[in-house]
Amino acid sequence: MENLRGKMDSTKRPQLIVIDDDEFVLTVVTAILKREFDVFAFSTPSEALDFLEQHADKIDIVISDQKMPSMSGVELLAKVKDKYSHISRVILSGASDKFDVADAINIAEVDKFLFKPINSRLLLFSINEVMEKRTLEQKIKEQEEKIAQLLKQKQT
Repeated sequence: MENLRGKMDSTKRPQLIVIDDDEFVLTVVTAILKREFDVFAFSTPSEALDFLEQHADKIDIVISDQKMPSMSGVELLAKVKDKYSHISRVILSGASDKFDVADAINIAEVDKFLFKPINSRLLLFSINEVMEKRTLEQKIKEQEEKIAQLLKQKQT
């Protein structure tokens, strides 16, 4: 069953999904992030993936715990990358080794790998960094498209 703790709307606030099987962590992280973002919280990867099926076009970032019973954060974020490459990906983990970090970078191509416990300022700063990177990448893409159009016009 979906555990929605956010509200889909047309505002300009960035839309995040947070997945953590620890309800306490999920509640705290969601409360911190809701200061600046619209947050949809799920306790299982399957709930988050089901939600993405309907709302992926509105989601900016998926933040996932690494160690979960049904699927690792890397596995989940690799699926997100493969199906919804426009969505940024972040791991927030309390128990990871160097192999988890390597897999997160090499397989899921995460934008950030954060460790628990994390203070609220660092969490907000890190997610804002990811949003800034997304914004810059979108601006670059728009400029590249404009340049391509100008070149095409010049050739005709």
